[in-house]
Amino acid sequence: MIEMSGMSDMRVDHDSETLRAFCRRCEHGWLTTYEVLSWDSGGMAMREYRVNGQPVPSPWRRAQCPFCGGLRVDVTDPGDPAAPAPRPPLTRPGRPAESAQARRRSRRMLTPKLRYFP
Repeated sequence: MIEMSGMSDMRVDHDSETLRAFCRRCEHGWLTTYEVLSWDSGGMAMREYRVNGQPVPSPWRRAQCPFCGGLRVDVTDPGDPAAPAPRPPLTRPGRPAESAQARRRSRRMLTPKLRYFP
């Protein structure tokens, strides 16, 4: 318990929470450990998430992939049995796996460029 400055009756609880995240855009998965500060503010439960002592947005509201910057991120509790397991990378038989960025780049290069002449 920590008392906030200027508010002697406010009780702040510290907790640690590890969450699993999976990006549906680039198919990366990772674990992040958050320090969670919880307190009651006028009858409303408040939570603040921190990583390495720095405040960060709640992972449950708007998670962003640190690898590709994508916003299609699934966040789950690592102990949740109903949580989907990370999918293996998509491969074609006889071809090595390639990243989502490389697939987009190759599609862009295969698109013909049309030129219209007067």
